[in-house]
Amino acid sequence: MEMLTMDETRETWDCGIACLQMVTGASWEEVLGRCGTRSIWTVDLAQVLHGLEVRFVFATKTLGCDPAYKRLPFYSNDISTDEDRIRRIFSRAEFKIHQKIVSSELLEAILAAGYAVVVLVDLRFLNGEVPSWTYTGHYVVLFAVERGYVAYRDPAADQPELWVKSDDLHKARTAHGTDEDLVVVRLP
Repeated sequence: MEMLTMDETRETWDCGIACLQMVTGASWEEVLGRCGTRSIWTVDLAQVLHGLEVRFVFATKTLGCDPAYKRLPFYSNDISTDEDRIRRIFSRAEFKIHQKIVSSELLEAILAAGYAVVVLVDLRFLNGEVPSWTYTGHYVVLFAVERGYVAYRDPAADQPELWVKSDDLHKARTAHGTDEDLVVVRLP
């Protein structure tokens, strides 16, 4: 996909920032400045897109923070301070939030129509391996679908284009901890 840049992470926490760079062309500094936090949730990314006046659709199954995430090591350090901030963003959002679970079929139709999708995945499941560690949230950009595989850009990977089996992607994006969050963006 020619309009989708390949931007890499600079830190261990900025995969969402890099994904927004890919779909908007904005600089790392601009995206981070608009985000205002290093504990990034998908609603933060949606708020940045809104501020950049990018048209998008944000879908999530959970409006706010799932209280069960307090038990996940990935979230345990920041969730107590994040909860109020996330609740405020959801309640004051100036953009539409769709409380919806997006099926694999709908996701593939969106990709086939030429949209890019920033998606939160559990990295353990992305490559079809049996996980041996706990939930690891990670953002990637999906951009194409072909014969049971989905193409994506991973800001933490060395390769600009990776492919994942649709079934493995489904496991990765629907795993506990992801809220099945995704942000659909039409590329320029």
